[in-house]
Amino acid sequence: MKKLIIIVVAIVISGCGFAPMYSDNSALQSRLSDIYIAPIAGTNGIDLRNYLAMSWNTSNIKGAKYRLVVNLQNPRTIYKGLQRSGDATWDEVRVNARWTLYEDKNILAKSSESASESYTFVSDLVSASASKNAATSNAVLSIGEKIDMKVSAKLKELAKYEN
Repeated sequence: MKKLIIIVVAIVISGCGFAPMYSDNSALQSRLSDIYIAPIAGTNGIDLRNYLAMSWNTSNIKGAKYRLVVNLQNPRTIYKGLQRSGDATWDEVRVNARWTLYEDKNILAKSSESASESYTFVSDLVSASASKNAATSNAVLSIGEKIDMKVSAKLKELAKYEN
């Protein structure tokens, strides 16, 4: 019975035009590796740029066919849990980014992304700083994953129409 259900599901899915985005697709991989990621300000920007370059396996040459420009804003801290004394016990880091993908001077895609990460604020300064840095890194990584997914989808769409 399970085999029959799997076969029916496979037939239905194959007729809808569904194709996994990250399947073996040399055209998409070729496009992703031909992206120049403009420098992004700050330590978090360096981390984001390195993540995207590694994810797309790009050599980051200025003469690439595509150019990605990212404006990463400084993280904002929002105090969530407050004691009666006014001291924070729980904070949230929010990071916002706007990005644009260009082919020559034409805009192929643009969007804004945001991510947040909560952390416990403790009275020990070193631990509190480490918690905040880890939360900020996680939020920046989350933004990187969102940009990766949207740029990959756009370039997959372009590859589909050219083939």
